[in-house]
Amino acid sequence: MIDRPFNNAKIVILLALCGGQLFDCGIARASDAKMQVDALLQRAVFLFQHQQVRDSIQVASMALNLDPGNAGAFMLRGEAHAAMEEPKYAVEDLEMALKLSPGSCNETVYTDCARSYCQLHQFQKALNLFNTAIQKFPPKKGKGNGDVASLYRDRASLYMLLHQEGKANEDINKAIQLSPTRPNYMARATFWKEKHEYQKAIDDITKAMQSFLTNHSAYDPEYLRIMQLRVELYDMTGQGALAKRDRELMRKEAKTVEDDLR
Repeated sequence: MIDRPFNNAKIVILLALCGGQLFDCGIARASDAKMQVDALLQRAVFLFQHQQVRDSIQVASMALNLDPGNAGAFMLRGEAHAAMEEPKYAVEDLEMALKLSPGSCNETVYTDCARSYCQLHQFQKALNLFNTAIQKFPPKKGKGNGDVASLYRDRASLYMLLHQEGKANEDINKAIQLSPTRPNYMARATFWKEKHEYQKAIDDITKAMQSFLTNHSAYDPEYLRIMQLRVELYDMTGQGALAKRDRELMRKEAKTVEDDLR
């Protein structure tokens, strides 16, 4: 259910909200309610980082019992519910975080809340959140726009669900302009595939593979999965020789992995 780690920017926000360092904060030693809340939140962040998400929810709830208006606790618990694919609880908590401390919520909070609304089929609420976030977080000059790009990418997916293909195309192109990375190229490949523009989909999958290799090995299972998608499209478009070439590459790479494991 958890498709990404709890990112550093979010940890910084939460620690700022609960006012302290991650370590040297024993809950049992806390002398007052505020210190107890701070300690609980730091413990909840630690649990989330270590994939103990259900425990993180319970600890964040303990913090809210002591401080019912703590934005950091709502943010953390909402993110945990989103990671556990519990959209009803996620939107409740994330909306509270946005209400209590909108200035402390980054792009990911808006994205996860909007995604949760999509899971609940409340598409207009999701679209409103994406629109608000895109206005609030304009792209920065230079690099470092991955989170902003994800807003455009996810809004593009929502526009596709709403059959607004023109707006979807504009958003996914903007996402790639801001961050030419695998997730954005794969999102546009999906767009082209649904429009039966198979060669354009192949071209974007190829770009996604090239982007992936800048930080990963060709033996990574995710890389092989992407290549398999290209094989399928080659077969669909009658490009048997290219499909055969990719299959042979996949076999060689899979064999290399097996040999390395021995």
